[in-house]
Amino acid sequence: IVQNLKSGGNAGDTTEKLANEFSMVEKKKGAISAGPGLAPTDHVDFQLAFRNDWLEKYGGVNQLVALQVEGDSMTPELRERDVVLINKNIKEVSLGGGIYAIKWKGNILVKRLQVNPHAGTVLIKSDNPSYETLETNLDDIEIEGKIIWYGREIR
Repeated sequence: IVQNLKSGGNAGDTTEKLANEFSMVEKKKGAISAGPGLAPTDHVDFQLAFRNDWLEKYGGVNQLVALQVEGDSMTPELRERDVVLINKNIKEVSLGGGIYAIKWKGNILVKRLQVNPHAGTVLIKSDNPSYETLETNLDDIEIEGKIIWYGREIR
């Protein structure tokens, strides 16, 4: 961008080009729980800009939502007040597992999941060793999406 402006490029053209290369992902008010469970709202706090080519790998901006983590059960990977990006296209736990947003017992949680396809069960894990691993039937949870990115404010 700087080279373009120095070589006589128009700042308005550069701004328009950048605007076409990025899309805004909504960060919803409320939080996703890394603890006992919360329910985020549909109201938007703010928006985060991501490159369109990166977003398209995950199905586009309409398949993604950002939420703030509340609680410490996913520490050290995810910390309280981190913002996570959830890919709503992914509705099943992969064999390799991962960190997912799930609906379980009426709460929205962020947890590490590990599936046992032979038994039809899933382990619901917290990265923080102070929390115990839980096991339930795959049918008992609803996958809201997979966590594909996180950001944090340095404090």
